[in-house]
Amino acid sequence: MVQLQAAIRQVLDEPDLDASLTAIVDAICALGWRRAVLALYSDIDEIKVLFTSGTVDEPPVTAGAVIPAAIWQRYLDGDLAAYRVSGLYYIPQGQPGNAWQRDDLVFAPLRRGQGPVLGVIRAEQPVSGERPSPETLRPIDILASQAAYLVEHARLLDEAACSAAVMADQIEELSMIRQADRELSSHLDMEHVITLTMDWALRQAAASTGLLCLMTDNKKGLVPYIKMGYLLPDVLNWTERNPWPLDRGAIGRAARTGEVQIVRALDMEAGAYYFIGEDSRAQLCVPLVMRGEVLGVVTLESNDDAAFDAHTSNFLERLAQRAAVALDNARLFRQSEQLADDMAVLYSAGRAITATLERDEVLKRIAQSMAVALECSSAMILDYQPERLEAQVLVVYRVGTARNSQEVLPPLKTVLPLGDYSTLIDALARRRPVILRAADAHTPAMELDLMQQMGVQAMMLMPLVAQEEVVGLALVIEGRQDRVFSPNDIFKAETLGSQASVALRQALLYNEVRELEKLKSEMIRMASHDLRNPLGNLMGYVELLDMSFRRTGKTSEQDEFLNNVRRSAKIMQSLIDDLLTLERVESEREAQWQVFDLGALVYEVVEAARSSANLKRQIVRLERAATGTLAYGSVTQLRQVIANLVGNAIKYTPDEGQIEVSLSGSDERLEVIVRDNGYGISPERQVRIFERFYRAREPGTDHIVGTGLGLSLVKTVVERHSGQVWFESTPGVGSAFGFWLPPAPPQGRTNRDRA
Repeated sequence: MVQLQAAIRQVLDEPDLDASLTAIVDAICALGWRRAVLALYSDIDEIKVLFTSGTVDEPPVTAGAVIPAAIWQRYLDGDLAAYRVSGLYYIPQGQPGNAWQRDDLVFAPLRRGQGPVLGVIRAEQPVSGERPSPETLRPIDILASQAAYLVEHARLLDEAACSAAVMADQIEELSMIRQADRELSSHLDMEHVITLTMDWALRQAAASTGLLCLMTDNKKGLVPYIKMGYLLPDVLNWTERNPWPLDRGAIGRAARTGEVQIVRALDMEAGAYYFIGEDSRAQLCVPLVMRGEVLGVVTLESNDDAAFDAHTSNFLERLAQRAAVALDNARLFRQSEQLADDMAVLYSAGRAITATLERDEVLKRIAQSMAVALECSSAMILDYQPERLEAQVLVVYRVGTARNSQEVLPPLKTVLPLGDYSTLIDALARRRPVILRAADAHTPAMELDLMQQMGVQAMMLMPLVAQEEVVGLALVIEGRQDRVFSPNDIFKAETLGSQASVALRQALLYNEVRELEKLKSEMIRMASHDLRNPLGNLMGYVELLDMSFRRTGKTSEQDEFLNNVRRSAKIMQSLIDDLLTLERVESEREAQWQVFDLGALVYEVVEAARSSANLKRQIVRLERAATGTLAYGSVTQLRQVIANLVGNAIKYTPDEGQIEVSLSGSDERLEVIVRDNGYGISPERQVRIFERFYRAREPGTDHIVGTGLGLSLVKTVVERHSGQVWFESTPGVGSAFGFWLPPAPPQGRTNRDRA
């Protein structure tokens, strides 16, 4: 027992498993056995380590001869229970008796509970030459248990170390994924997101070459976007217009199926040897999938045929999932930015088109806006004559920054027959844009011949339709290179075409109205001129009749008739003067306006009207601000406004009445008010007070002469000056008429300049 304790202490003092197991077999020999053997088994029950101690006359023990195969199989089958002594087995052979026989067998399986067999210990030839007793075998059983514990402990330590290593790898991988998540989600720039994705993929997979391809908008091919490492020059041949087809190679298969593709010995797979260097022997293609939609494919190559194991593939698949989210966000952000840019371009172009009503200027701005918005080299606007199927060139615009453009555009007023161009006629009939490309094999021969004559590579014809009528044609031209107009380009062209159609229609209507205004003004001037002469003759003959009647004597009835004729003639004279004044107001241009002192103008008008007020013994008071009364506008028109208001107050106020005129000024407005204590206006007549030729006749006002144009003139002039007219009136109490105007802008700037 003392020897056993010393052996166990020695085993526990050993630094590692091999030394401990060696100490155990040495201890067994020290306990009275000539040789001890300890074997450790692998997971497939093969001996992987063998420890021996002691010497015998027998040949050295080999791995396959530790326990006879038949006996070991009986042990595994559980048929040796009769030979079991505690934790080991003693199987005597040959002659009975106490003497040790040559074929006697003592062994102890190394096992922990019901776990797998870890190994076996065999003790051979006791030194005493006698067969062992249970007491003799007891120390071997204890040492075998200790060996089983040590082996199991070492196995658990190895498993823990492996688990720790796997966990460390997983933690590192999760950390990398988290960092990749953080970096990818912190950017909305598509190129930056794709570059980060490629960098992470190359570092994790230790690949030599990488490429990221994006799916085209029509989902029919892939376009190389970011490449790292050496790639074949053919990569540059695949573009948006000529994408990599989805039925070619592992890249196309990954995009088509949405599944990871790993290819070995690339030269053995037809169609897979694309996009990579000649020395590459393995290819990994990972699709970027978002909501079931493949956005692109990450492709990695390695010179090692055994590269890209399952662990690397799984990591890159998880990275691709996160990259797809970031890429989708970046794509949506880029689309929103593009949409905002397009809206800004359309808004700016729309404002430019609708900023004027001059037809020639509108046509120029339409051509310029379309060429710039669609980034083409030139544009033309044509007048369409449907009855003759002809179009006449109205405007030609060339973009100044479009260098190397080869188109030869027709001069202004050139008439182009459209009857031979079926595509153009169809576009006009359907009132939809049509796109023609010289490089397109489907372009009709006549249209292609026209494009070649003009040196045009691509063009878009846009009918300009307003109120279901084609009011013109817009032709957007690209003469530098072939151009594929995208759906977004067509949308912008249609939007601009709609705005241009409305602007062109408004310009046409404006020209028509302006012509009518000219005709009206001319007619008023002619009518006034033709009426003045006979009216003057009439008034002259009335006075001659009056003088003749005074010499011969006239009756009261004759005097009344003459007064009626004289009064009617004066009304006609006043009506002619008011019509001419109104026509001058409406036709006067803002270019003739100026900055002036409104206070001085009010004072001038009031002083001129005092003589009329004095005839009726009326009191006229004026209150005006001393400074800050500068206005911008027509002095002639505003003098007429103030004179009409003051004159009406004098006419519609009885004798010995009172009239108050005031002018106040602030930073916001200048206000003129004329108050009287005259007849007033009844409520039912107030709603029509500013209508032309309307007179609000009240009891006691029948004798007052008027045409009904004065207040209409006041309203027209004030509103032309960006002001407003108002009034208050109570029958039998009096009225107050006023208006306000914006003050003159600083430093002589006009309202139009400020806008």
